[in-house]
Amino acid sequence: MCTDAIAACQKVLGGLSAREQVSFRVAPTHLTVDDVAIGAGTAVEHELARRLHRAQVASVDLARAVTVRDLARFSATLSAFGDAAKATLTFAEVIADQGVSGVTVHTAHRPEVLDVDTPGESLRQLVEHERQRRQALFAAGGPVQHLFPPDKGWVRIDPSARYDAFSLVDLALLIDSPAAVATALMRLTGDDSAAAADPAAAFEQKFNDLATIFSSVDPRLAKLLFSKLSRAVLDLESDRRARLLKRTVLPGLLDGKLDGSVLVEFPDVDLADALCLLLDLETAAPDVLTAALDRLPLSPERR
Repeated sequence: MCTDAIAACQKVLGGLSAREQVSFRVAPTHLTVDDVAIGAGTAVEHELARRLHRAQVASVDLARAVTVRDLARFSATLSAFGDAAKATLTFAEVIADQGVSGVTVHTAHRPEVLDVDTPGESLRQLVEHERQRRQALFAAGGPVQHLFPPDKGWVRIDPSARYDAFSLVDLALLIDSPAAVATALMRLTGDDSAAAADPAAAFEQKFNDLATIFSSVDPRLAKLLFSKLSRAVLDLESDRRARLLKRTVLPGLLDGKLDGSVLVEFPDVDLADALCLLLDLETAAPDVLTAALDRLPLSPERR
């Protein structure tokens, strides 16, 4: 039955004369072909519309020259495709990997929506100043490379703020909590959903990204942001803080990936406790503490 149905479908498509392809849009209960909704309450709804909608497919183009193999692969993959939220590849990527060329699948656009409070006048001026500074830096450096496509994340903000676009630096300035910024990054990158729901876990996973973003701003502003980052580290529960220091902060300091701006903001006792964690590392040696101290911008009295 399946073979006969696919052969019949391919024959009809091959017999088209007025167009090169048939396209339809996907809705939860029906398909829309030439602006006409079809299939609600029929097998089209149950076998195609619902499955395609669950696979986050927005529309499908069937070429007139589509092969029986392409239709068979499309149908079999759709039948076996699981919950899109648990899939590592989109439905479009799966059939593309199978070499299907006669069926083009367009994935539904579902951006992450981030809520941002309306900034006060002083914060608005700070964001604008940083934007102008960065534009001047990039002016002679060619086109800017973005980490995410423009519609990957949408920001919901009071329209009176009059912002047309946001960068990650803008979000870092407008969102007061580093943990909240980390949560936003988790959502934008589509990482572990459980970690995205836990600000502390998100902060731990995205710490390096936060440090990179904060270090890219004006040095005076960076000092303020790193002070917030330091407080956020100290606010973590002791086990999580020790794990973050041992896995990320201290190795980054020794490798030169982090410049010590986070640690130098620690109170003396907390800084001493953090540095003593170096002795727990597998590569611990007496001179490791000295090397770490040399990389921290400490006054002689504080050292």
